[in-house]
Amino acid sequence: MTLHSPQNEVRDPRALWWWMRAFVFLTIVGYVITLALSGATWGLYARLWSIPGQAANFIDRGIALTNIFVLGTYIFSIIFTLRVTYRLMKNAHTFGGAEELTSPGMAVGWYFVPIASLLQPPRAVGQIWRATFRRIGQAERGSSVIGWWWMSWIVSGALLTYTGFAFRAGEPSRDVVESALFIQTIGYALRTVAAVFLLVTFGAIVRAQSNLDKIGDTFD
Repeated sequence: MTLHSPQNEVRDPRALWWWMRAFVFLTIVGYVITLALSGATWGLYARLWSIPGQAANFIDRGIALTNIFVLGTYIFSIIFTLRVTYRLMKNAHTFGGAEELTSPGMAVGWYFVPIASLLQPPRAVGQIWRATFRRIGQAERGSSVIGWWWMSWIVSGALLTYTGFAFRAGEPSRDVVESALFIQTIGYALRTVAAVFLLVTFGAIVRAQSNLDKIGDTFD
């Protein structure tokens, strides 16, 4: 591929991808710990087992500390996911092709637009996927993983939002807490699945773009 100017240069996304992958992986670790502790607490409320009060307090503190950890890694995961998305879309614009692409700015911006944020982000990633694999001669490569990523993300978000409201609704009954804990455990399990699919999706695109004949030495 002939590169004429820095504006039309395909820039290596791997440095940004390294940071994104690291923080998403740490977030996954946090999710797994949280779902394990949440599942253990649900078991207590469901009377599947019993543990001493000291151990129960340890679980409660563990959930609180893990939530703080996940919040930090999650914020950095978002930052680097957006930066990688911008870089990949900007590269996709240099490939040409018949499909009209979302601008790099809007590929990021759609995540923050109410209602549209439910549909447009995976559409933009799908455009990047098709433009990238068409460029390397693999136009037939399926992008179903994007759908699995987004579906598990949306469903997990709905479940965790519900449990958040349930726990904050005055003084919920034992049955409500038990149900909320069960749903929360499923929510974190799906959130873990979504994060794995996120890494699979972006990892495939990054590898494809980084294997092009010529890649710029800089990134932003």
